[in-house]
Amino acid sequence: FDIADFENAFYLPPHPHCSSLERVERYGLLGGLSRDDLRFTGSTSVKLQEGVEDFLVKTSQRGIPIHICSANWSKDLIIGALQHLTDGKAVKLANVASSDLEFDERGSMLSTGKIRRNIVTADDKKKYLEDIRKTTKSEGRIVYIGDGQPDVLAMLNADVGIIVGDGSSLRKTAEMARGVQLLTASAQCEFDGLFDALSSRDGNHRYVLDAQKYGESVYSQISGETSVDVAASEKRTWSLISDMCFGSPGRADTTQ
Repeated sequence: FDIADFENAFYLPPHPHCSSLERVERYGLLGGLSRDDLRFTGSTSVKLQEGVEDFLVKTSQRGIPIHICSANWSKDLIIGALQHLTDGKAVKLANVASSDLEFDERGSMLSTGKIRRNIVTADDKKKYLEDIRKTTKSEGRIVYIGDGQPDVLAMLNADVGIIVGDGSSLRKTAEMARGVQLLTASAQCEFDGLFDALSSRDGNHRYVLDAQKYGESVYSQISGETSVDVAASEKRTWSLISDMCFGSPGRADTTQ
């Protein structure tokens, strides 16, 4: 299918996630919270996947803007989860775009229980990616990393999309999209193809990398093992993404 035709399928009745937000609002489940409460919860209760911190630090060190685009209901929860990195300036975020709680700014400064639906659907995420393209002055390419169906439109419209986790529905979609090359096999030409995409200036190609499946294939070649430990594979995913984005030992940095 053509990506433009596929996008039309997302202009449908409200996403089921919208109904769940309405129920949360109706019962006032998220009322009476402060921003500090939410950031503390994020800093103490949200566990980042192994390797994410190292990837974010390397990205910031190279001056590459980092945007977080999430369908989460609290921007402060996300900020709190990364606060140990951003407070020490190890990671600099260009922006956090997400839905957010509404606060009584003139009174109690606590949440009212209402939710501002900034980012809810796949189309919302795609529009945010388009806004980045319009406002950025950089000639670099956009790499979009996601793990769920709401990421599909942004991932297909990025220069390079990277699937983390199982991502089976994302993988199937990328396989069917015209003009998108899905990287899952261990062929060296495909591996080099992602680096070409990251440093390319012609913008003629789009790639989607299934990082976990790709990592399993690469690791089985190196180790000679035919069976794959899924838990171990997940731990290696972000290390693989770092190597492919920033260069593994003996490979030139291609992020300029």
